[in-house]
Amino acid sequence: MLRMSAQTHKGRDDVIGKAISFFGLGGIGLRVTLKATDHVRFEGGGGYVTINAAPRGSEVEVTAVTQEWEMDVRRFLGQV
Repeated sequence: MLRMSAQTHKGRDDVIGKAISFFGLGGIGLRVTLKATDHVRFEGGGGYVTINAAPRGSEVEVTAVTQEWEMDVRRFLGQV
């Protein structure tokens, strides 16, 4: 299991939308198993990815927890 975080000036909704595009059926192809205003969870390929987006002052902290999708999570956080 890997837990990583990054800061962004993008809005929470934008981060969640980008996560769905990146990890979901139109991207890597993982299945969305939970979606809320501040987080989204994907499953597939024997693993999972959870993306949380929480306001922290003037920025949004994006936290990712994953098993089996570490390289893709690093790529996603580098684009946020």
